[in-house]
Amino acid sequence: MKTNKGKMFLTAMAILFSIFINEGVNAQNGSIETVGSQKILNLWGTNYEMGYAHGYLMASEIRDLVDNVMIGYFSDGYVSDYNQLLADDVSMVTWRPEYLEEINGMAAGMAASGKNIYVSKLGRNVDARDIRAFNLVAEYIACSSLGVWGNGTANGETLLGRNMDFYVDPKGNLVNYQMLITFEPAVGNKVVAFSLPGWIGVHSGMTGEGISLMINMGYAGTDNRSGLSPSMEVMRRILDNVTPQNFLTTPLSIVSSVFEYSTFAIQMGSPYLGGSDPVYYVEDGVGSSNVNRFAADTNPGYQYIIATNHFLKLRGDRDSGSTQRYDRLKNGLLNLYSTGDFKVDSTEVRSLLNSVADYDWSTHLQVIIRPNRMEFDLAFAKKVSGVFTGVRSVPVQTYKLTDLFPNHDPNNPNPPPPPPPPPTGNPDLTVSSISAPASGIRRCQVITVSDTTRNSGAFPSEASITKFYLSKNSSLDTSDTYLGLRSVSALGKGALSSGSTQITIPCGIPTGYYYIIGMADADKVITETNEGNNTRSRMLSIR
Repeated sequence: MKTNKGKMFLTAMAILFSIFINEGVNAQNGSIETVGSQKILNLWGTNYEMGYAHGYLMASEIRDLVDNVMIGYFSDGYVSDYNQLLADDVSMVTWRPEYLEEINGMAAGMAASGKNIYVSKLGRNVDARDIRAFNLVAEYIACSSLGVWGNGTANGETLLGRNMDFYVDPKGNLVNYQMLITFEPAVGNKVVAFSLPGWIGVHSGMTGEGISLMINMGYAGTDNRSGLSPSMEVMRRILDNVTPQNFLTTPLSIVSSVFEYSTFAIQMGSPYLGGSDPVYYVEDGVGSSNVNRFAADTNPGYQYIIATNHFLKLRGDRDSGSTQRYDRLKNGLLNLYSTGDFKVDSTEVRSLLNSVADYDWSTHLQVIIRPNRMEFDLAFAKKVSGVFTGVRSVPVQTYKLTDLFPNHDPNNPNPPPPPPPPPTGNPDLTVSSISAPASGIRRCQVITVSDTTRNSGAFPSEASITKFYLSKNSSLDTSDTYLGLRSVSALGKGALSSGSTQITIPCGIPTGYYYIIGMADADKVITETNEGNNTRSRMLSIR
């Protein structure tokens, strides 16, 4: 009987293993698996290879998120508003080359997947512009988070908790797409992100060494200059580069080296080994106003730290919803410290998080991280059969990092060919034609300027903007008057983009002859083979 039971067990395990393998979906440098009810996307290789596999495997989901979330929700269904968001990405945002390469790889993978990636509202397929815009969504995330450690915990470890609060999502447009994404780059840290298809950035994540990052919107203002860095890209960069040795310095150094559109309190956590605090916040303010906040700054004498959506050290201001959530977490923690066993465990952290879940936003995910054990508990909100289930009612699922890395599937019999290498070299953008009414123009009048922007280089160009200026001569200089801009899509070798832009002639100028000057890649975000041929002018008479 013992032998027969053994055979039955081995046979059952072989069947289960076969089912697991057959249910997996794989691509070169990527695989999808399902653990319990949760989908996990595994990616490995260079940034471009990871992006390609991401797009190839998640093409349909990314298309749906662009259509239903980016256009349907954030733009209220108005394509004109969505196109303005695309233009803002081009005119205001600067992407680091490695992450832009990952996004371009994702767009290439989507195109190669053979899946439907057409959005009827746009009249085109989803491309890299849409992926970049979707990665800007984290600028609107709220949240509550906390960390406790040492003598304040049941096992003398680090415990981290976080609710990710976002917009109310009764249709399940976002919550039903939530997933884990593991990144195993050719160079750098292994990272697991609690994420969505199409996101290359991180709002919550953990490295293979147990260092975690979770962001809380700071609500201390926004920055409207050009050259801004997407917040989720900055957080991914932190996790890609942080180590136990630079844990206290690298996060602040990275956020201080860039300008971000939004402000955040960034929770950094690590295993507690005694000594310095294993949890602190980077209060990442507007511009270069950034500072590390430790427990001693706000809660001296206790081994805990909390953040909601206001800064305590950098500014000290609060809004009502953020204050109420902060105080509820603080009072709950102090109550646990003064009753029972005077310590906090994972179950009690979940209870604290539940006390502020769905408080003044909808809580999309809840995570409790135990970095000393290299594991975390995760609950995603869901909409099933028309019923929305919040995180308080969703059982947590526990994951161990040793089960997540590596998760390459060598048994995939028919992988698609590896992605083509990303193109190398530079484009060359020019305004090949520009037209406007030559005469009969009055001051204060609105006129239409038409132009064709061309990539005359031998390599593709990313999206850019063409700007228009009014000048007394045909050469552009700092004394000329800016009139407006037009967003130009990514252009292949020899490709053209034509369009019309309404501009207003300044009211206070003297009458006479002027020039309208169009300048391709006006913000100089693209490296070109020739940077001196970007302008073209058209004379006009103003009376």
